[in-house]
Amino acid sequence: MKTRERAVIYSLLAGMLVLNLSFVLGHTGRPALAGYLTMLIEDLGPAETLTLVNGDDGKDIVLRNRGGRLAWGESPYNEGHSVAYVFIGKILGQLMDADSLREERERLFEELEEVKNKYREEIEALGAHGQSLERGTEEEQQARQRYRAKVEEFRTWQQTAIARTGKLDAEHLERSYREMIEAVEVVADRVGIDTVYRFVPTDEEFKAESAEQAMLAIRIRPALRYPKKLDITDQLIEELSLQLE
Repeated sequence: MKTRERAVIYSLLAGMLVLNLSFVLGHTGRPALAGYLTMLIEDLGPAETLTLVNGDDGKDIVLRNRGGRLAWGESPYNEGHSVAYVFIGKILGQLMDADSLREERERLFEELEEVKNKYREEIEALGAHGQSLERGTEEEQQARQRYRAKVEEFRTWQQTAIARTGKLDAEHLERSYREMIEAVEVVADRVGIDTVYRFVPTDEEFKAESAEQAMLAIRIRPALRYPKKLDITDQLIEELSLQLE
């Protein structure tokens, strides 16, 4: 054991002894005892390490300050980290509803709606033309083929439109997520948090219409119990200038 560590432990033992003596003697008003107790407490620190002795298996734990965090052992994983939680459902929805993103979705919707209406007009015109022809004639059969081809073309376009809409939603979700993460970094650095987990509060309503949906609502709630003060959702909302619900 290092000399400094031994001195710290001996000082701790001496301090405990003096405290016990003080309790036994009661409030006698002895200034010498009080002065000696103050001196011992002042001599306890600062210390580079503190060894906690294990009397069962002889494996001691050496506590030290590693980069502002309580650490034990030499492994980088053996250190304490502060933790917080964020209910991202209250944040992503508002970020997705931002004016810039909403305008992009509206422009795409207007473009797709224009193309869809054009297809409908063409299909209706081809259908009306085919019905005006005499059944069984070659011209009527050709009109039917053109109608079916246009309908198939429209269905293919619909799949493309759905894909474009889904891709834009995915892009908006990622952009909103990145914006939220930037705010998490700012808030975490400001208040000294190492790790931030996403979670759903246990008291949040399920809004489930089936057993499968209820089970999903349970699965997305990983934290079953947590100190309310570790929830930094409102701080994040304020950082992003969003609306508190």
